[in-house]
Amino acid sequence: MKQCNSHWWSVQLPDDWGTERDDTCTSMFSGTGVGALQVSAARNSNGAATDDDLRDFAKEHLAAGATITPASCGAFTGLYLHYATDDMYQRQWWLRCDDTVVLATYTADLDDKGKEDSIVDTILGTLQRI
Repeated sequence: MKQCNSHWWSVQLPDDWGTERDDTCTSMFSGTGVGALQVSAARNSNGAATDDDLRDFAKEHLAAGATITPASCGAFTGLYLHYATDDMYQRQWWLRCDDTVVLATYTADLDDKGKEDSIVDTILGTLQRI
């Protein structure tokens, strides 16, 4: 395992996973994998983030009738959902720890649904606030 650090969060990645960063997120993926995990974060200038803040971020999915369940990922807690479109499978987490809010999204082709779920769960299980 190797450490992946951002400004406000960190995770442990399997040795065969790499990263790419841009202005909005960090993308993580295996060279032989089928999908990508993207993580972005923000700090709440009003203090600790709340579940209401997370529900506000997820309101589009809630309005569409998505089933959102509680989630715990390392030091973070929040909301989780997954869904499929015609050709894509997506998992999303809205997470908070103190004043830090994280959106993690895993995307793969629908034909590859579930193939990397346990690896992604393991990675997000190491999520820590910096």
